[in-house]
Amino acid sequence: QVVFCVLLEGRGRRGGPMRARPPAARLGSVGDAPMTMYHQIPTPCTPKRPMDDQLIFRFHKRLRLEEPNPDEAPVPPLSPYGGMNGMLSLLHAERAHRRRFEEAQVSQHQMAASMVASASSSSVPMDPGTTSFSLADVVQCGHGIGGRCLQCSGRLVQDVPLHLYIAFCAVFAPRPHSADTGFLPHPPQPLLLTAAAGRAAAAELSLPAFASLMACLAPVSGERLLHLGSGTGRAVLAWALFLPQSAACGVEGSPELHQAGCRAAGCAAEEVRSRVFLHCGDIFNSQEEWHHGGVVMINSGSLADAELERVADGLQRVEPGTRIVSISRPLCANPDRAPPGFSLERRSLYRTVGGCNTTVFFYRKPAPE
Repeated sequence: QVVFCVLLEGRGRRGGPMRARPPAARLGSVGDAPMTMYHQIPTPCTPKRPMDDQLIFRFHKRLRLEEPNPDEAPVPPLSPYGGMNGMLSLLHAERAHRRRFEEAQVSQHQMAASMVASASSSSVPMDPGTTSFSLADVVQCGHGIGGRCLQCSGRLVQDVPLHLYIAFCAVFAPRPHSADTGFLPHPPQPLLLTAAAGRAAAAELSLPAFASLMACLAPVSGERLLHLGSGTGRAVLAWALFLPQSAACGVEGSPELHQAGCRAAGCAAEEVRSRVFLHCGDIFNSQEEWHHGGVVMINSGSLADAELERVADGLQRVEPGTRIVSISRPLCANPDRAPPGFSLERRSLYRTVGGCNTTVFFYRKPAPE
């Protein structure tokens, strides 16, 4: 800090002119004391303000960011066509995501109405409570609870009436001496299956995943289900439980899995058992009856390629509007295509009883134009 001192001397007694004297000669005088004026001029030596360090840091950081890196390849600028194409792609993806979300909401409302009607017509006392399934119950993902990825984004979680959930779990996951099985006519025993049959049973869809699948299908009351490769009958029994006055038929080639399904269906209520039909044998023996199902589910994981081609040929006889659900494998060699006469609606991952994910393909036979 530099201070310039200007010493001014007033007029003398005789009115003479004012004379400037050296500051050192006048500092100690007592007579005519000079008038001293201090002028502080800002210079580069002025103390720094608190914000100066931050401003300098930002300036240096901007210099480092703007300095080109010789090791990195220069990024070519986007052409006007490339920029417009990218913007249109983002708009198309957003529109498709919004359309899928709106369709899922409509299906959820229809499914909820059907389940409420089922609860009101069921012989089991009405319980106003519902389940509280989470997205992790529908699809298994590696991220945390609050995370989202491509396989779980936009997925539908469908809750079910609590008394129907208790009835289903009492049949397929009984607990000895539990109050949940008190209203069942014949409490079931735990399933004892061989290793091969146990692996096939573990590949079936879990109840929350199947409830979400049903909401996507949006079935109506009275619509029938045909399950080719029904396994232990979980999907068949869940369909009969959730939809009033709807029949469900399952065909299973394994006698061990078929017996397990019959034992589980025999433990359900009489009103539900009257709408469940389980058969043991080759699925192609009933090929002439496939057109009776409004929804046809196929457990394609246990079928060979030649058998999948026979299934695709046999489905040509179904009625227009029939939905086809293929579990774990597509009906065509190209998973992005559909068999002749059908359209591929969507494909999604669903959680199985064993805790893994399996791919489910949705097809529809459109009405003739």
